[in-house]
Amino acid sequence: MMVRSIVALLVVGSLAVAAVAGPPLVNESAREIPVAYEVDVVVVGGGTGAVSAAVSAAKAGAEVFLAAPRPYLGDDMTATLRLWLEEGEKPQSPLAKKIFDDEAQTHQIADPNRLDFTYEADLPSSVPHVDQDPPRMLADGVWGNPIKESVQYNGDVTIVADLGKSQPLDQFRLMAYQREADAKKNGFVVQCVTVWTSNDKNDWKQAAVIEEEQDPRPTPEGRSVIFAVPLKTTARYVKLSVQRAPEITRILLGEIEITAPGPAPREANTAVRPAPRPMHVKKTLDDALIEAGVDYLFGCYATDVLRDAEGNPCGIVMANRAGRQAVVAKTFIDATDRGLVARLAGAEFRPYPADVHHFGRVVIGGEPKSGPALTAREISPPFRGPHPNDAKTSDGTFKIIEYTLELPMADDSPASWAKADQQARSLTYDPEQQFTSDVLFEVPPDAMVGRQSVAGAWEGIDAIPLGAYQPKGVARVYVLSGVADVSRPQAEQLLRPCTLIDTGTRLGVAAAGEAKALLAPKSVKLPGEPADAPAAKGDVREFLAGARPNQQSATVPQNARAVPVLGQYDVVVIGGGTAGAPAGIAAARQGARTLVVEYLSGLGGVGTTGAISKYYWGNRVGFTAEVFGGHSWVIEQRMQWYRDEILKAGGDIWFAAIGCGAFVEGDDVQGAVVVTSQG
Repeated sequence: MMVRSIVALLVVGSLAVAAVAGPPLVNESAREIPVAYEVDVVVVGGGTGAVSAAVSAAKAGAEVFLAAPRPYLGDDMTATLRLWLEEGEKPQSPLAKKIFDDEAQTHQIADPNRLDFTYEADLPSSVPHVDQDPPRMLADGVWGNPIKESVQYNGDVTIVADLGKSQPLDQFRLMAYQREADAKKNGFVVQCVTVWTSNDKNDWKQAAVIEEEQDPRPTPEGRSVIFAVPLKTTARYVKLSVQRAPEITRILLGEIEITAPGPAPREANTAVRPAPRPMHVKKTLDDALIEAGVDYLFGCYATDVLRDAEGNPCGIVMANRAGRQAVVAKTFIDATDRGLVARLAGAEFRPYPADVHHFGRVVIGGEPKSGPALTAREISPPFRGPHPNDAKTSDGTFKIIEYTLELPMADDSPASWAKADQQARSLTYDPEQQFTSDVLFEVPPDAMVGRQSVAGAWEGIDAIPLGAYQPKGVARVYVLSGVADVSRPQAEQLLRPCTLIDTGTRLGVAAAGEAKALLAPKSVKLPGEPADAPAAKGDVREFLAGARPNQQSATVPQNARAVPVLGQYDVVVIGGGTAGAPAGIAAARQGARTLVVEYLSGLGGVGTTGAISKYYWGNRVGFTAEVFGGHSWVIEQRMQWYRDEILKAGGDIWFAAIGCGAFVEGDDVQGAVVVTSQG
């Protein structure tokens, strides 16, 4: 028997907003909300600007807590995959320089004058780092990680490279990995490299014996180094004899580059350097918060604004997988994409037009798509990844494609955002894609009404007064996003990472300074009023034990109040993982109006987002036999299959959403309480 489910979202906004929009309402009873943190400044958002603001506030002497919505930081770069610098951009702040100085990437910049060649070795490669057949890993342009991008030889090896024809040669470089042996690990150390050239493979001329390591860089296992020598000759063949250190039993090689005379290497041009890896961005921001002593939690969405005895904003309520908790604070930095905290605090915003909107989405891998609703721009240089791979791509070079999509938006509700997200994924999908944006990017068309408004073109962050980041009529709130009260061309520039970081530094200092002048909030509570005519009888049940089970904390009272209902379904599936995605497919195929709610940005759980892409054992029959991929599958393709099957059957999917409670009448579940990044 199916029960009609009501999806009641706590993050929609204040009761005044709900009353204007007119959604149905349900009531939740009064309760006590555990306090997770009491700080001077609360930063809501996990982007580069949010981290910069938190760090600068902490350095200014404030106690700071940061609530990050994603399971990682830097989402303006890492969730959107907008990782590159545009022409003319140059990181200025120490944090921006660290983000864009990804040594593992800059160390791997292929020389534009490198020549193609084939090669053979007099020793077979060895597990666990076996070369391809025919050998090509030392000439594929990918190196830097000894775990994935290396070839192992268990002894001294001689390698002969064939350039196909006699031609002028300029430089020789061998990229190798070094790790001295110790009591726990075996080492791999190249002691010297001898290089010869030849035109006929018989008469060899020695070019050099190289013993000095150059450009050492840290890797997950030891360091990567370069053995280089000028060639300045004409030849078809280059031979290298690689000798290991006496006490070492194996060597690990990463790449061979043989170059022709030509322009200076592209390392001199920062505009064409590879974008930093998402993991580098995330770790850099993690390190910055930890070093500054800032407490932070992942997977936290702001749902409400607390008020003190005088009605001033004095903190947030956040929802996560542990339920809801309160964060009491003197000042706020709202670094959410849509100015969510400012909206909850009662700030006025310009209308969000019901119209066709322009969104950005990045896809890495595959070929650019075309159509009336999208345009594509290729970002240089491309991404270099493993090859061969499960997707059976032609090579290991993958285009970075930035799409601009024209998609209709009825309003700015979570349902509209979810629909646009699914449309964008469908329009840009390619079976050979390697990674895609977790979220859509939009320059918000509905700017906040600030204390000051700035029109015109971008003239730098110093030309924007502080009042443009402060909502008119709302105290103690600073907005760090594209909804700041500036012109939309200025907002577009403001959303670039380097600008966000510099602006975050400024707002962090301002918020810390204001907090220093304020007393600790008193009589903190979450106000509200129940609906006179709720859409359904019942109450919300949720976890209210605190952020951690063993945490003993104070509480703040919440009044009985109304919660807006943003959707009505026959079946609501909370979690689109290994079991949830099939459940959603089955329900939708039976004709039930179905919603699948998933915190991450893909379906399939550990078999997709968990990167376990094959079965070890099992009886694969029934529905399992139907699922794309058999016993071993391509992660992106399997996620697409789950998504496509739900949509074909008429189901809805909301990514970046968390189920954080249940709406019940007695012991009967009548709905799910869900929080999303859009409200």
